[in-house]
Amino acid sequence: MMQELAKVVAQKEGVVFLEIRRKSACGQCQAQDNCGTATVAKAFKETDQVLSIKTEQQFTVGDMLQIGLPEAHFLEAAATVYLLPLAGLVVGASLGHYVAMAMGINLEITAMLGATLGGIGSYLFSRKKAQKIEVTPKILANLGQQSLKRG
Repeated sequence: MMQELAKVVAQKEGVVFLEIRRKSACGQCQAQDNCGTATVAKAFKETDQVLSIKTEQQFTVGDMLQIGLPEAHFLEAAATVYLLPLAGLVVGASLGHYVAMAMGINLEITAMLGATLGGIGSYLFSRKKAQKIEVTPKILANLGQQSLKRG
């Protein structure tokens, strides 16, 4: 389970609003002085993200909560967004290639057309499927009144 700390900023009618400090992993290792990625990461500020979670539990504004998201949800979303369009691209190119061989026409153009149609079709399908994936974090623990470290 992927876990993160969040601060309660409001609670209304069975919904708690949480503030999460988004942070970059770059700049945390020993090589940060010689790393281009760490230099670019320093140019961008850490930002706060507010999300809402349905719950019947009562919290006080300022409470720190430990929230978690099962890896299975994250992996399902990543596979839907990245792997399905790639698979559609490959399958479309292969079908285009075989159709061209069977008909005796230009292989490259037909394969590219098949890849384009397969990629677009699988992209549209994965976009619809991704909207249906449930990625609601769960409240794991109430850590009480603590400060959310900045920087």
